[in-house]
Amino acid sequence: MRATMPGGGSVSWNPASVRFGSEVLIGGVPVDPRTQMPVPHPSLKVERITWVDFQFDGVGVSALGLLKAAASGIKGIVTEVERHL
Repeated sequence: MRATMPGGGSVSWNPASVRFGSEVLIGGVPVDPRTQMPVPHPSLKVERITWVDFQFDGVGVSALGLLKAAASGIKGIVTEVERHL
Protein backbone atom coordinates (compact mmCIF):
# COMPACT_ATOMS: atom_id res chain seq x y z
CA MET A 1 0.00 0.00 0.00
CA ARG A 2 1.15 3.56 -0.61
CA ALA A 3 -0.43 6.75 0.72
CA THR A 4 0.61 10.03 -0.89
CA MET A 5 0.01 13.43 0.67
CA PRO A 6 -0.20 16.82 -1.08
CA GLY A 7 3.26 18.29 -1.39
CA GLY A 8 4.90 14.98 -2.26
CA GLY A 9 5.20 13.12 1.05
CA SER A 10 4.35 9.43 0.98
CA VAL A 11 4.43 6.31 3.12
CA SER A 12 4.36 2.65 2.02
CA TRP A 13 3.53 -0.49 3.98
CA ASN A 14 2.76 -4.16 3.52
CA PRO A 15 -0.63 -4.92 5.15
CA ALA A 16 0.47 -8.51 5.78
CA SER A 17 3.46 -7.30 7.82
CA VAL A 18 2.07 -4.51 10.01
CA ARG A 19 -0.93 -3.98 12.29
CA PHE A 20 -2.03 -0.41 12.94
CA GLY A 21 -3.63 0.48 16.27
CA SER A 22 -6.63 2.72 16.79
CA GLU A 23 -4.73 6.01 17.13
CA VAL A 24 -2.48 5.79 14.05
CA LEU A 25 -2.59 8.68 11.58
CA ILE A 26 -1.18 8.68 8.06
CA GLY A 27 -0.82 12.18 6.67
CA GLY A 28 -3.13 13.40 9.43
CA VAL A 29 -5.83 10.90 8.40
CA PRO A 30 -6.86 8.19 10.90
CA VAL A 31 -6.36 4.52 10.06
CA ASP A 32 -9.33 2.19 10.59
CA PRO A 33 -7.92 -0.73 12.64
CA ARG A 34 -10.56 -3.08 11.18
CA THR A 35 -9.52 -2.50 7.57
CA GLN A 36 -5.91 -1.41 8.24
CA MET A 37 -6.54 1.38 5.72
CA PRO A 38 -6.73 5.15 6.12
CA VAL A 39 -10.28 6.44 6.31
CA PRO A 40 -11.09 7.88 2.85
CA HIS A 41 -10.15 11.56 2.76
CA PRO A 42 -9.57 13.96 -0.17
CA SER A 43 -6.14 14.97 1.17
CA LEU A 44 -4.76 11.43 0.90
CA LYS A 45 -4.28 9.32 -2.23
CA VAL A 46 -4.13 5.61 -1.32
CA GLU A 47 -2.92 3.00 -3.83
CA ARG A 48 -2.78 -0.79 -3.61
CA ILE A 49 0.43 -1.85 -5.36
CA THR A 50 0.72 -5.43 -6.63
CA TRP A 51 4.17 -6.83 -7.43
CA VAL A 52 4.37 -9.37 -10.22
CA ASP A 53 7.17 -11.85 -10.89
CA PHE A 54 8.01 -12.76 -14.47
CA GLN A 55 9.39 -16.22 -15.15
CA PHE A 56 11.15 -17.54 -18.23
CA ASP A 57 8.89 -19.94 -20.14
CA GLY A 58 9.82 -23.60 -19.75
CA VAL A 59 12.55 -22.92 -17.19
CA GLY A 60 10.60 -21.66 -14.18
CA VAL A 61 13.32 -19.15 -13.29
CA SER A 62 12.45 -15.69 -12.00
CA ALA A 63 13.56 -13.04 -14.49
CA LEU A 64 14.46 -10.60 -11.72
CA GLY A 65 16.41 -13.25 -9.78
CA LEU A 66 18.32 -14.26 -12.91
CA LEU A 67 19.17 -10.64 -13.73
CA LYS A 68 20.47 -10.05 -10.19
CA ALA A 69 22.60 -13.21 -10.35
CA ALA A 70 23.86 -12.28 -13.83
CA ALA A 71 24.86 -8.78 -12.71
CA SER A 72 26.74 -10.25 -9.78
CA GLY A 73 28.39 -12.88 -12.00
CA ILE A 74 29.41 -10.33 -14.63
CA LYS A 75 31.29 -8.31 -12.01
CA GLY A 76 33.31 -11.43 -11.17
CA ILE A 77 34.02 -12.15 -14.85
CA VAL A 78 35.16 -8.56 -15.47
CA THR A 79 37.49 -8.72 -12.46
CA GLU A 80 38.96 -12.01 -13.70
CA VAL A 81 39.46 -10.73 -17.28
CA GLU A 82 41.07 -7.51 -16.03
CA ARG A 83 43.68 -9.56 -14.14
CA HIS A 84 44.84 -11.00 -17.48
CA LEU A 85 45.04 -7.72 -19.40
